[in-house]
Amino acid sequence: MRRVAEVPHPALLRYLASLSDAVLARDQVAVHALLGRAIASHLPRAVREEAVAHSRLARSDLRAPIRLLRFQHRMTELIRLSPPIQGAQLELALRRTREEEYSRSVRKSESMRAAARERASEDADREAQNGD
Repeated sequence: MRRVAEVPHPALLRYLASLSDAVLARDQVAVHALLGRAIASHLPRAVREEAVAHSRLARSDLRAPIRLLRFQHRMTELIRLSPPIQGAQLELALRRTREEEYSRSVRKSESMRAAARERASEDADREAQNGD
């Protein structure tokens, strides 16, 4: 599966503006050139199909590419209203289990491991008694 690269917001808006201008002008060559670019993969299929269909209409036809114009408006509003992304996802601190707390190091003697298991089972027994 091919992964689509992320597109910066201003580039997408410029692309949509030039595509809608070409469609409204019924410029079939420009529409096909714009739809051949990699950024066109970010458009819904219905919008791409509508752009091709409207580029083939006669210039005197008064129909408008509603799906394209609606998509352009939605993207403009989403970008305008979305807060700026400040960076990577925050990492959450993970809690350790009691057994991990008792046995932090990888190499321990058998007696230390047995003592850690015993403490862990005692803690579990206490929790079970307190939970009843």
